[in-house]
Amino acid sequence: MQLVLEKRAERSNTIALVSPLIAIAMTIVTLGIVFAILGKNPISALGVYFIDPLTDGYSLQEIAVKATPLVMIAIGLSLCYLANAWNIGAEGQFLVGAVAGSWLAVKTQGTDAGHTLGFDTGVLVAAMERQAELEATAAGGSSLLAVTEPTETAVAEAFAHTAVLAGRPGNQAPLREVGQLFGRVAHLLDAVEDYHDDVARGKWNPLAATGTPVSEVRALCDDAVLGIELALADVEFADPRLVRRLLVNEVRRAVSRTFAAQSGTPRGQQEPINFGPQSPGGGNLQPGEEGEVPVDPQARRNGRWGDCICCCDGCDCCCDCGDCCDCA
Repeated sequence: MQLVLEKRAERSNTIALVSPLIAIAMTIVTLGIVFAILGKNPISALGVYFIDPLTDGYSLQEIAVKATPLVMIAIGLSLCYLANAWNIGAEGQFLVGAVAGSWLAVKTQGTDAGHTLGFDTGVLVAAMERQAELEATAAGGSSLLAVTEPTETAVAEAFAHTAVLAGRPGNQAPLREVGQLFGRVAHLLDAVEDYHDDVARGKWNPLAATGTPVSEVRALCDDAVLGIELALADVEFADPRLVRRLLVNEVRRAVSRTFAAQSGTPRGQQEPINFGPQSPGGGNLQPGEEGEVPVDPQARRNGRWGDCICCCDGCDCCCDCGDCCDCA
């Protein structure tokens, strides 16, 4: 018996539609078999992979972060396919593109490249130079905000320029303020997350260098998030919901998660962070547990839950203690 491969006279639309579905089905079946061999429930395991990531906003953001480079690779590969060129170097092309993009940024630093978009890149270069000087001179008692100033300035100018690109120059001032406060929060959260690792490795950290208590850092972050919310109210958006969700709700959650993950403080002599009432076995008490007074859900939505301050945006509520809820 001889098998002969012959080119189709015309492409089958049915096969083109069904083949991706067959590939997905075979993948799911193969994974299920692997999980069963490992002694795991295939249904539960597949649910963790395919269902759980779609159940909350944070996971959806992580999917977007991971999917962005894959989409970029797919766009590049589409050119190869249109040219009928066989290609298996997707990851390598992505890395080469990253290197080329970085090289272009370095080569055009200090030139007029940014002026093509009307943006003064000199602000960013000056901020980097100023950051190095501030880190070299920072000492105990120095202002933490002086150390974060270059980051704040660079991010503020980038945010403000989006108003120019969008053709809404009236938004420049409030967006500059939003960018400044966002840069402050990003710098501070990074410092808090990296503190113990930086100290262990002998690396520079703004909290250790200035001797700033964690309680003060938390207050600065909370004030900055509130400032972002107030500044966004002055920005004219066609639809502000996504911006508010990302720059207010999600930033507030990031602050809560970062400080909740820290046990103790950078400076041993300081008082630990107050995370609210604790259950006997550790962890925060939840409404209804012994030792905790049940909370009226409506009161929680109206802005207070125990010692936590909550903020509601439509159907989403987030508290400064890190708890969030929605209409569901």
